[in-house]
Amino acid sequence: MAPPAFEEAHLLPGGVTLRKVTLARPAGPVVVSAERVDLWPSLLGVLTGARGHPWRFDADICNGTAKGTIALEGAATVIDVEFDEADFAACPVLELGGAALTARGRGNVHLRLEPVAPAHGNGQLELRDVMWRGQGLLAIFRANTASGSWRLEERRLTLASVDVRLPTLQVRGTGQVVLAEPLAQSDLRLALTLTSADPSDPPRPLLVGGTLGRPQVIGR
Repeated sequence: MAPPAFEEAHLLPGGVTLRKVTLARPAGPVVVSAERVDLWPSLLGVLTGARGHPWRFDADICNGTAKGTIALEGAATVIDVEFDEADFAACPVLELGGAALTARGRGNVHLRLEPVAPAHGNGQLELRDVMWRGQGLLAIFRANTASGSWRLEERRLTLASVDVRLPTLQVRGTGQVVLAEPLAQSDLRLALTLTSADPSDPPRPLLVGGTLGRPQVIGR
């Protein structure tokens, strides 16, 4: 990931505010953008020569808000973020070969970034008014709400819980994504249970495989 870029910087009492901030992959598209990011260093971090860490931040991001900390642990950078009312249609955090996610969401993220090792982390996500336009099994998908928790280890994203609510159906389960470049080619495995709003209809298991960009049913 390339260092963040910004158009303006202004001093705050005890900190700095950045305007029009973008974070992108090297020679790639923007991953996330923020209208404003306010940063405050730790006084103890300044006095002890820790370059102000842990820094606190507050941001207007993806048409929503976010706050958290950036800390150093040895050579690693540790980021903790809580965000609310994020507009995923306005924030291209997912780019899957033409796929698009529209939703409003809140959640939290914990990431540990090492200089040479893959990133590690975990988090939770809650979405509402969800629409996904992609390919294959999920060419067009709509849901009232969707939520889940995840864990990232050694380029393997484990979906510890998935809960999707449609008007007449609930989808719950777990899964795993083996991350690849480009992201759309990441291997996908989901073990789901489909429960109808009709109590006379028994729950149905569903196995989803393929790739993140083109999921497909591999078992029932």
